[in-house]
Amino acid sequence: MQYGADYSEDLKPSWNLMIALFCETAAALILYGIYLAFFVLSVYTLSRRQRTPGTTLLIIVSCAMAVLGTAQVVVIFAAAAVDGRFVQHLVYGEAAIQPALLTTLGRVVSVLFATNNLVGETLFLYRCYVIWGSQWRVIVLPASLMVPTFVIAILWGGPPTPHADVRIAYTFGAATNLILTASTSGRILWIQHVTSRAGLRNTARKRARVAIGVILESGAMYCIGAIFLALSAPYQSQGSLTFHYTAIGIAGQLLNIIPTFTLVYVGLKNTPDESDVSLEIKRTVSFNGGGV
Repeated sequence: MQYGADYSEDLKPSWNLMIALFCETAAALILYGIYLAFFVLSVYTLSRRQRTPGTTLLIIVSCAMAVLGTAQVVVIFAAAAVDGRFVQHLVYGEAAIQPALLTTLGRVVSVLFATNNLVGETLFLYRCYVIWGSQWRVIVLPASLMVPTFVIAILWGGPPTPHADVRIAYTFGAATNLILTASTSGRILWIQHVTSRAGLRNTARKRARVAIGVILESGAMYCIGAIFLALSAPYQSQGSLTFHYTAIGIAGQLLNIIPTFTLVYVGLKNTPDESDVSLEIKRTVSFNGGGV
């Protein structure tokens, strides 16, 4: 994220950036409050489940995302404060040079954003891997797309370069999510279809439908966020600058809210996660002498 720039002696560019940063901070703080509620509920519901390696992993990932999300809000707030102080000097006619700290904070936000996105996508990748019975070939393509997404997002925080167009990162991120969503929900649908003649219980079918619904909802939210960011990236005017920074503040917290909301939904509805659904279906098939 490029907080630093070469400003003219005119106050307007600095003022515009300050407004954009304040809007980004406000959006991030509001959604961060919502996320904290989801995070507490997710840890509570996960701790009540039977302790398995998968549950432990989910708790660890959830806590890691909480740390990254909190750090991102703190750095965004600090950047807004630093730029606000800089603009104050300009307003009072004091000689001021834009602090290098502002550029550094922008780079830190980019690293945190990219890392948080990588952790969230890894969680979705693991979910797909489990649903497919630990078949690593299924996750090769989405995993290969996660690498350029992370690298480009990191480069975006450095000096401007034509090789680090952030819209490319958003495109890769959306593509990765679409593939994981289609692969995971498609696998459950396929197993449900194949086992429909094997005496699959209505309860298992209902749970499968709930799992698919959760997957599609989270996938749709993620893709909408990525498209939203891509459309706001090529900014020129003050309005589009503010829009883009606000979108970044929203997206940074959505990276945490989307997977955490899934965990909360599953827990509060007293429904199993997708791996439980897959295992239950397979047990039914095995009992009836079928195969998946």
